[in-house]
Amino acid sequence: AVWYSKKMKIPLITYITDLWPDNIISVTGTKNKVLIKAISALAKYIYHNSTKVLVSSPSFVQKISNLGIGSSKIKYWPHYAEDSYENSQILTDEDLINSNINKDAFKIVHTGNIGTAQGLEILIPVAQKLKKENKSVQFILIGDGRYKVKLIEKISEFEIDEFFAFIEQKPVEEVPAWADLGDAFLLSLNSNGIYESYIPSKLQSYMRMGKAIIASARGVSAKIINEACAGLINDPNQPDALFHNILKAINSDQDELDKYGLNAQKYYEKYFDKHKLLNQFDNWIEEIND
Repeated sequence: AVWYSKKMKIPLITYITDLWPDNIISVTGTKNKVLIKAISALAKYIYHNSTKVLVSSPSFVQKISNLGIGSSKIKYWPHYAEDSYENSQILTDEDLINSNINKDAFKIVHTGNIGTAQGLEILIPVAQKLKKENKSVQFILIGDGRYKVKLIEKISEFEIDEFFAFIEQKPVEEVPAWADLGDAFLLSLNSNGIYESYIPSKLQSYMRMGKAIIASARGVSAKIINEACAGLINDPNQPDALFHNILKAINSDQDELDKYGLNAQKYYEKYFDKHKLLNQFDNWIEEIND
């Protein structure tokens, strides 16, 4: 893209959703200095040769600016939820039976990738505590990922299968119907510091659907949920705190949970609305062309 923009003498807008080399270090654990230096140089080269650099999290602005990139060309442009999240489909009884969902339990839905970054291993001790307290709760995990098989193995090992229902990855237009089964949503990130600067795109989807969010996270995501008064928050790697937040949600009356959801929707409409964000994007393109 840099080469083409130079050849054609046209503007280049780069959208950053992952920080490099930070992300590859976190995911792979590599300590190869040559590789890290090469990726850092490439990322810096792309930033320098972009007309504008859009970032999906406000915390990225300072991080990229620290590389010597002019802050005036770095713009915060978050994700928005797909239009399919506005109107949910209706699932059939057969869908529910085949999915092993307990309709009488308090259901907490997690959507998207099931990987190491999500820190979902925290659910193992939480489910054990729920079992000990004889609480009717079920975690519905919709999606796939490299940690999914291992998570299922641990769930089976600790004999807490009844607290989980796994739904295979669905087309984006079908996800809202399954997610709408939840009484609350789960946002979970592991304690690696890099994830404190990220806003998982599922957060915007959760907020648009308008249900209480139970978050095991720090950083920007936790700050947004707190500002919106959209749910309950605890630090990652603190299963006791997550357990108590789940108990709070279970013991809350429906009006209180609905208020969290309404607050989430209002925050979404103010900061993550698709049409507002696309209009902003158009304005930036016009600025470049003027």
